[in-house]
Amino acid sequence: MIFWCKRCYDIYHLTPKCKHMKVYLSILIFLSAFAVSAQDFEIVEVTSQKWTAGTAKTGRGTDYKIKLVCKKRLWRLKFDKLWVNNDALPAVIATDLANKKCFSKKDTIIVNAVKKVKLDRYGDPIVQTTNNQTPPVKFDTPALLTYKLRKRDKSILIQQITKKKKVFHR
Repeated sequence: MIFWCKRCYDIYHLTPKCKHMKVYLSILIFLSAFAVSAQDFEIVEVTSQKWTAGTAKTGRGTDYKIKLVCKKRLWRLKFDKLWVNNDALPAVIATDLANKKCFSKKDTIIVNAVKKVKLDRYGDPIVQTTNNQTPPVKFDTPALLTYKLRKRDKSILIQQITKKKKVFHR
């Protein structure tokens, strides 16, 4: 990489030796930090809906639905987990967008996550062992959505979850 200082009229290779270039580089690094930290999505709506299976003792759970709009073009996007109350739920893209490799600006993405509670033959919840997973980031909001973008781990804090009416399946 070659740096050139207009004030000193010198060319330096790999590392700048003049004081002007050090100032320019520090400003460039500072501004690039803001570009990296920008959010990739706008959260439109986050809902949760509890459900109970129709047949006795088959289970119950909660469906989470997250509607996002891309703020910029995104390549190689994969959603990882939705963290709710320290529970890690697998998050997947809904519908036909699941196999899409590139999302354009203003594309709408719907992410689903399900928390299932299985019941034993007496109707009591089966205690499932957890893998002692901890969220990648400490959060004090209702939920955290983690994803990978071009092999980089990222996350979105979810500020509010709208609860829908409970559904009883038959």
